Amino acid sequence: ARHKKTFYYVEQLIIKHNAHSQCVRIKTRPDGIDFYFSSKSNGKRIVDFLHSTVALRYKESERMVSQDIQNGTFNFKYTYSVEICPVCKDDIICLPKKLA
Repeated sequence: ARHKKTFYYVEQLIIKHNAHSQCVRIKTRPDGIDFYFSSKSNGKRIVDFLHSTVALRYKESERMVSQDIQNGTFNFKYTYSVEICPVCKDDIICLPKKLA
């Protein structure tokens, strides 16, 4: 959270658009916020929302939590790691020609 203004702006967007409505739990961390969801689609929805409002990059990963060999079922835990670009009011940014 080096750029607190950017982080504050993102928090306000989440609250304004009620993007956190499907959250099961929210934890604050020294370097950001952790959102917990009960389904993968709800987590993906907030990542898509953030991607449409601010410049960011994200990484999706999955980890098997448990498996039932008899039924052939597997339970996975999905994680989206989102890094928001710290852009402030007077920063100079270079955009590709396609984006400009």
